[in-house]
Amino acid sequence: MQLRALCLGALTCLAAPTFAATTYQFQTGPNIATIPFYSPADASELNQLIGAVGFNTVSGTFVYDSSVPQTFAINATPPSPLRPGYAGAITNLSAALGAVNISDPIGVALVADEGYFVPKPVEDLVEPYFIYDLLSLSFAVTAFPDPDLQADLLGDFRLVGFRIYWAEGLDGITDFLSSNALPGTLPPTFAGRIGMDWVNVNTNRITATFFPLVSVQPVPIGDAAILFAVPAIVTMASRRRRAKAA
Repeated sequence: MQLRALCLGALTCLAAPTFAATTYQFQTGPNIATIPFYSPADASELNQLIGAVGFNTVSGTFVYDSSVPQTFAINATPPSPLRPGYAGAITNLSAALGAVNISDPIGVALVADEGYFVPKPVEDLVEPYFIYDLLSLSFAVTAFPDPDLQADLLGDFRLVGFRIYWAEGLDGITDFLSSNALPGTLPPTFAGRIGMDWVNVNTNRITATFFPLVSVQPVPIGDAAILFAVPAIVTMASRRRRAKAA
């Protein structure tokens, strides 16, 4: 009876969290594009990375907190406006690409409501750009190396950038932002992409690989609560039994 009461009490306390942070789990399909950040491209180096990535997919979890205030604005490629940035809106990345384990304790979110400018393929003097929405969750970007990003080597390649993003116009995504504030929840009804930037440790050249997101879903709070509660409950019950025996 006492153990049952203890279990119910612990689960009741954990069932109604007051924080805005939510754990998300994600899954991608195989690599769909490999793009060098240097010119001219080295076919041998590209094929080496493509072969190392293979048909592996990316999966893992991270924590997203929509209550984090804006902390900076980043200069985008003109004429795009400044993009609001939210440091700490994403934390606790734990992911894997095949045998490559990836982790990072903290990242940033960038939000651009009608602030992502893409040049039109045919010159248009009146409006030369497509203007889109963009939401990017970045744990590291190539321009600003992150020493906290930890990943196993993939052959001769070291991971230097990891971002999860949704862009209007990509893969059929339509207008999905109404302001430059962090959305309360991440887009659940359409897929985005994961971009991963790799530096060749021998040539110091950077190449990006892109994976289509299959799903990004919040981890049910009830399931997480039980997982965290059970070890604590068992420990507390064991201590009580030892105290009575003494």
